[in-house]
Amino acid sequence: SSGINAEYGLDEVAPEEEINIRDSTTPPWYNQSCRAAKSARRKAERKYRKLLLTSDNAAELKSAWRAYKFEMKNAAHTLRTERRIFNQRRLEHYATNPAAAHKIVNKLLGKQKSPTELPSNVPPEELPEKFNNFFKSKVDNIYDRIRSDDAANPHPITPPDIRPELSTSKFTKFSLVSDQELCDIIKGMDRKHCDSDPIPTWMVVALLPSLLPFLSAIVNKSLQSGDFSQRFKTALIRPSYKKK
Repeated sequence: SSGINAEYGLDEVAPEEEINIRDSTTPPWYNQSCRAAKSARRKAERKYRKLLLTSDNAAELKSAWRAYKFEMKNAAHTLRTERRIFNQRRLEHYATNPAAAHKIVNKLLGKQKSPTELPSNVPPEELPEKFNNFFKSKVDNIYDRIRSDDAANPHPITPPDIRPELSTSKFTKFSLVSDQELCDIIKGMDRKHCDSDPIPTWMVVALLPSLLPFLSAIVNKSLQSGDFSQRFKTALIRPSYKKK
C-alpha cells in the first residue's frame, strides 16, 4: 500500500511527459561567425533578463531591449548568410554534375527520396504481372462505364475505338548484334542511372573498350536463348502524389 501511494504521489509531483529531443549535430555551414553571433545574442539576452529583475530604470531597460533585439536580428542574418554562401559554393562545385546538384537541391527542399519498400504479401517475381493487371483493369472499367452509359442513352454517340490493334506476328529468331552496333547504342544512351545499377552509366561508357566483348556475349546469348534474366526485370518504383 505504501508503495502504491508513493508511486501515486510521484506521478502527481513529477508526471511523465513526452520530450522531443533536438538533433545536436552541427551543420557543415555553422562556422566561427555563427558562433560569435549567437554568443553575442545570448549575452544581450542575459543582460536584458537580469535588468528586468533588478532594475526599475525604464531608459536602461529600453536600451537593453534594443541591444537584445539588434543581436537577435544580427544572429538570424548571419546564420542565413553563412548557410546561403555554403550551399551556393556546393552548387557551383557540382555545376558540371547535374545528378549531384539535384540531390543537393532536393535535400534543401526536403524532397529526399525514401527507400522503396515492396509489399511483403506478394512474391517479387509476381509484382510486375499484378502491376500490369491492375492498370489493365482500370482501363477496362472505364470502357465498361462508357458502354453502359451509351446503352442507357437512347441516342448514343459511339466513341472511336482508340485501342491499338494487337499484332499477330511472331518472332521466331532475333538478329545478333555486332560489337559496333552495341557500342553505338550504349554511347547514344543518356548518362542516367539509378540505385539498382551496379555501376553508373558514365563508368560503363568510359570502360566500354574493355567491357564490350562481355556485353555483346550477354546480349547475343539472351537473343539466342530467348531468356531475359530476372535481375534485369527489377525496377525501383516511387509513386508521386497528384496535387489537387
